[in-house]
Amino acid sequence: YFIQRNRLIAGFAKATWIVQSGYRSGALNTAHHALQLERPVYATPAFPGDPAFLGNENLLSTKSEFVRPLWSAEDLSNTWMDLFS
Repeated sequence: YFIQRNRLIAGFAKATWIVQSGYRSGALNTAHHALQLERPVYATPAFPGDPAFLGNENLLSTKSEFVRPLWSAEDLSNTWMDLFS
């Protein structure tokens, strides 16, 4: 039931933050559901090629306007208020 649960999480959330995701993971599944709903998806960047962060790297390489890198708390604070409008 993880796939259905991830879809619900994406539906209830105003935004999704992917902290660490491998090439295949439930976090990516949640992110893809959020993108289908046109919700913001934040991804933490990492060293290129790190297998533990390949999912983050793939998300950030998409040209979606809804995927944003989250380098610092300041990045989040710049867009945080947009989530409540």
